[in-house]
Amino acid sequence: MTLSLLDWSIIAAYCGGFVALGIYFKSRSGKSLNEFFLSGRSLPWWLAGTSMAAAAFSADTPLYVTALTRSGGIAANWQWWSFAFCHAISVFLYARLWRRSGVMTENEFAELRYSGKEAAFLRGFKAFLFAVPMNCILMGGLPTLGLAKVLEATMGWEPWTCIGFACGVAFVYTLVSGFWGVVYGELIQFGLAIVGCTTLAVLAVQKAGGVAAMKAGAIAARGSGTLDFVPQFGFTGSFLDSALAVFLMYIGVQWWSNKNANAGGVLVQRMAACKDEKHALLATLWFNVAHYALRAWPWIVAAIASLALYPGLKDGQLAYPMLIRDLLPSGLRGLMIAAFLAAYMGTVNSQLNWGASYLTSDLYKRFVRKGAPDAHYLAMSKVFMAALLALSAGIAALTMRQEDGLVKTFQLLITAQAGTGLVYMLRWYWWRVSAWSELVAVGASVVVAGTLYAGETSWGWHVNFVAKMLITVGVTTALWLAASFVLPGTDPRKLEDFFLRVRPSGPGWAVVARRLALPTEKGLAGDLFDWVLGLGFVFGLTFGIGKACFLEWGSALLLLSGGAFSGGWLWTRSRQPRGAKVLELKQAVNKAAAL
Repeated sequence: MTLSLLDWSIIAAYCGGFVALGIYFKSRSGKSLNEFFLSGRSLPWWLAGTSMAAAAFSADTPLYVTALTRSGGIAANWQWWSFAFCHAISVFLYARLWRRSGVMTENEFAELRYSGKEAAFLRGFKAFLFAVPMNCILMGGLPTLGLAKVLEATMGWEPWTCIGFACGVAFVYTLVSGFWGVVYGELIQFGLAIVGCTTLAVLAVQKAGGVAAMKAGAIAARGSGTLDFVPQFGFTGSFLDSALAVFLMYIGVQWWSNKNANAGGVLVQRMAACKDEKHALLATLWFNVAHYALRAWPWIVAAIASLALYPGLKDGQLAYPMLIRDLLPSGLRGLMIAAFLAAYMGTVNSQLNWGASYLTSDLYKRFVRKGAPDAHYLAMSKVFMAALLALSAGIAALTMRQEDGLVKTFQLLITAQAGTGLVYMLRWYWWRVSAWSELVAVGASVVVAGTLYAGETSWGWHVNFVAKMLITVGVTTALWLAASFVLPGTDPRKLEDFFLRVRPSGPGWAVVARRLALPTEKGLAGDLFDWVLGLGFVFGLTFGIGKACFLEWGSALLLLSGGAFSGGWLWTRSRQPRGAKVLELKQAVNKAAAL
């Protein structure tokens, strides 16, 4: 396929515009580490929340969702829909706490919450693990691979040319602009990607003969249940191989066992960059709406259309690039490639800036060279960005030719972090969780999952995804709980300092609160109820919009009404004063001042 002069002009305008945007923010981002990595902690909720959504909207996600939908129907998207449970709980239980803690990175929390050499080791260990191997696998195995496949299919470029071009554009922009450029760039990128993907979905439905013909063609190609939002519960053979078992694992285990169960990574970075606690909460709520209710349906609709248009295609990852190649006219084709560049840059910019913040703040500044001027640390952060990008490009080259490599990479990342989520959630609400608890959880999940995957390739074990998850979660949870009671705990003074600074609610801190002669906040039950309402709001909007896309108006109206009701109730509750918490805050501040 040959691109027209108009296509190239659109792509060139996009790349040139973002270079100019990066240059515009260069002087502002270079002032300090706080500006380069957190935008001076001054982001409004709408910008931070859109940035969160854009960071999760990558060049690989349309391909991943298309492959997932083609193989398992719409219900297969519960593999990532299930994370709405933890993303929603992050809104009401963790967003305020993260912003209140004042940390620059998630790993800095280790030395805020725990004591001793084990806390320092935990900070450095997690910084390296998540910034280098996990981050590079994510960047190389997902967004870089996704964009390379699109460029290869639409422009005919060789894989290494695609990877080099994509990595070069992202690196120059992130290097120059810092976090200010990242978040404002993501605002534009998110809008451009939504417009491009929606346009393609509309054209795909028209090519398939309209919504009714598209639905009939998809069912003929894949079978009954293709359009169901929840999998059919009948099964034959092993229960663990059934769609029901996978669905139950998603909604019952996966979301709380994953490392981002209390937010994490780029979400924490954006919460920390918000103006205050209220903006952090609203940003995370807006992210949930944009991430689940708005962005995915153009991809799912296009995937259903691709079943009708390419029923015999084996590699589902190729369906989306084929739609771009076959359906988009000149101009729109250039717009879509620019949209994929935008989606790619939205994720890679975030991952590079975030990963460099870990290596700079949690490793280099903390353990290698203390007390240097910010200019030195800013220079080192750019060296770290270059190294991370080079590693991710190598991983992308290794996974380029793997069939369903996107889905397999996603499953590997989920499994290797399974079992850690519960310790991350409870460390805020239970004083007994220690640095040893986290170390055991992180190490055990990687070792157990790695052993299971290695056994599959080296010794011919047959362990399906559900079994891998259950084994990893079970072993990891048992080990870290035992470590919490058997191994040394956190110094009492450190627990008191944390309690005064973060003010966690619930009975898990009663021992520490009594020692300080302070009450604990009474809002945990209310926060959990708000979480339930938030789920009703997000899922009501998500599935209501989905039903409307397939012209099922009765179901759409019912679901949207339920979502609106939950959202209205949530808004009403947010207007109520939190008197007990205000009183506790004043008491804590007075106590801290006296100490």
